[in-house]
Amino acid sequence: MADQRVAPSAPVNRLRSLNHVLDILEALHAHGPDVGVTDLAREVGMTKSSVHEILANLEARSYVARCGSGRYALGIKLAELGFAVERERGITDAAAPYLKRLATLAGESTHLSVYDIGEVVYLNKVTTPHAVQAYTTIGGRAPAHCVATGKAQLAFQEPGLIEPLLATLERYTAATITDADEMRRELATIRFQGFAVNAGEWRADVVGVAAPIYDFSGATVAAIGISGPLFRFTLETAREYGPEVAGIAAEVSGLLGYQQLPRSPSLASTTRS
Repeated sequence: MADQRVAPSAPVNRLRSLNHVLDILEALHAHGPDVGVTDLAREVGMTKSSVHEILANLEARSYVARCGSGRYALGIKLAELGFAVERERGITDAAAPYLKRLATLAGESTHLSVYDIGEVVYLNKVTTPHAVQAYTTIGGRAPAHCVATGKAQLAFQEPGLIEPLLATLERYTAATITDADEMRRELATIRFQGFAVNAGEWRADVVGVAAPIYDFSGATVAAIGISGPLFRFTLETAREYGPEVAGIAAEVSGLLGYQQLPRSPSLASTTRS
């Protein structure tokens, strides 16, 4: 094994066990595949039994993989997480100038979000210079079924992912869609017109419009949209901006390698509702 040491991390807030896990993963990364328990224990300053116990748990969840008798390498789960980070970073970088363009065009705040199990997570935003504006934070979350960027992505999810969500649609305003059949019709409309509208469904005084972004495989990976206060950005205005937002989303999709029209996996099941 190369004479390259990985200094054990100092515990933060007494999370000693977590730091031990991270030290082991970093040691595996530093020294490449096929590392033995004895070498790892020496590297991170732990007993062999403790290292073996941590590795067994990491292996069970695919964060490490066994290469041979008593030897380990980083696992596929870390590759999956790394790919997800790179994908989101790529989406954010690709969409950044289009968020600015859309904000300039509409004079309102613009947002980029990704879908995460019934919610959206905001990756980026451009704020309007107006004192009164729709408020979001980068890294913040919102329920997907009642914001425009969320509905734009829900419309193209697999039915198996959507149906459990439809059974638990929470109401936030008088305009929130909480009936499953009504939501299926709403999602079918979004697929037909290519954009989604939030008619004050998350915050009664905020309206939004958004369109989905696709990657090279045709999968829906994000959504880009505009939102603003109802007194200035009306529902009619949002709908008028719909085709423009869809066109900008298509340009971002093109940068991600998307070339064909989206094919919805759930179109048939929803249009029959």
